[in-house]
Amino acid sequence: MKKEIKDIQYFLDKENEYISKHNNEEKIYEHGTGIIDADFYNPESFLKDGKIKWYYNGLKGYIENEEFFKLTEAERVILRMFYGNMFCFFRDDYYHPSIPEIAEELFKVLNSVVLKAPQSKTSTLRRYCVPQDKTDFLEGDIFTVAHCLTCTEDDWKQEDRKNVYIIEPLKDGSTKAHNLYEIYNHGDEKQVNFTRGTSFKITKVIKLIYMEELP
Repeated sequence: MKKEIKDIQYFLDKENEYISKHNNEEKIYEHGTGIIDADFYNPESFLKDGKIKWYYNGLKGYIENEEFFKLTEAERVILRMFYGNMFCFFRDDYYHPSIPEIAEELFKVLNSVVLKAPQSKTSTLRRYCVPQDKTDFLEGDIFTVAHCLTCTEDDWKQEDRKNVYIIEPLKDGSTKAHNLYEIYNHGDEKQVNFTRGTSFKITKVIKLIYMEELP
């Protein structure tokens, strides 16, 4: 059963509620950190800057193929947030000690966008790792990614400078990888995303990390 996703008003209301509640909180001094916001460790603190409303107010006409793929207002806003400087908030492992409700709803909307994009038909995808990515694999490990793993069809030839996942997607229309760039080709990169919870088997570990998608 498809999970129901929230409309844009839900996210705007939650953000406004958070700002109203925390806007007047004073700064506090923390030894070793210095002066920080009182809600610094609140997992919902990313709402305080009003970025959801900012992205929503920036919606004009449809960009590229958003209308063709029938993206809702919420999906259009969340896609811009994800492509922009808020991508870290779409990773389950960003939140501690628990994932707040609004983040769970953001995850659902992004996953819905990914599912609307055409399935990938490429034979090899690459993930150029960031420090938050797991890299301590052994051959034969099963690796399940909670969030919508971002990869690319492009080969940037960066294997000598960083860890890279080399992924062989499932064939014959079985892959959970979808070409997000066919909805909106942000930054001229052929970005491909797997749906949440996709599992992979580590097939080889040298300097590169090879993996196969599992059903």
